Amino acid sequence: STSLVVFIFFESIILAKIFAEYSRENIRLITSMETIVNERTAELLKANENLKLTEKTKNEFISNIFHDLRTPLTVIRGYTELIMSEDEKIESLKEYIKNIQIRTSQIEKLINDLFFHTQLTEKQMNIELIEIDIKEFLKSNYNTYKPITAQNEIELILQDNNIESKIITDKNFLFRIIDNLMQNAIYHTHTKIILESKIENNYIILSVTDDGIGILEEDLPYVFDRLYKKRAEGTGLGLSIVKELALALGGEVFVNSKQNEKTVFGIKLKI
Repeated sequence: STSLVVFIFFESIILAKIFAEYSRENIRLITSMETIVNERTAELLKANENLKLTEKTKNEFISNIFHDLRTPLTVIRGYTELIMSEDEKIESLKEYIKNIQIRTSQIEKLINDLFFHTQLTEKQMNIELIEIDIKEFLKSNYNTYKPITAQNEIELILQDNNIESKIITDKNFLFRIIDNLMQNAIYHTHTKIILESKIENNYIILSVTDDGIGILEEDLPYVFDRLYKKRAEGTGLGLSIVKELALALGGEVFVNSKQNEKTVFGIKLKI
């Protein structure tokens, strides 16, 4: 009958709407699921790349350590073999022993850096705050390094700018910072190093300047990163340790460089 046809017609429209709505909901659900899957896939790919990068960094680090241990040990072995030769003169023997001492110092520094780096990474270092006279502290560091720079025919200049100021900090941390900066400067300088202190805007600034070849501008943001070796010798830990110690003391590090003129490394501490 006509009424039955009309009923079926409208029923079909209602069912079509329900099916269309159901389909749209399914499409939205499928689209949403695809988005989630794509996001999770991207996260997994990124995590996998990070793992590869971490593994690569670890392998580079271990390779650097092997290289930096093997080189001085090879030299030491060579000099000890020469010392054992019966035809060597006393003056030659003294020179060989001197070179052995230099190489053993390199190994000692590497081991100390590795140990210190491990302690910093695992947060095992305890800060012991005491009052330090900056002028006396810098003079002490100057006296420590004066014989070493003289031996390397490097002029060491102290510029304390007559600072009469004291700060509360960890003396051992601060000494390690200056020690690493000085050793870095000794390796890269040509003729002189300037050890300086000054006050700017309520900050004590301690810096070490060398007159070496300098650092490329594009490399400056990365010099305090671990394993940075474009300028540094060894494992590339020295300057990263400086940064970690500076942060532990509530300070900050900085570097300025001019090609074939000078490089300035330093730390800023709040007075």
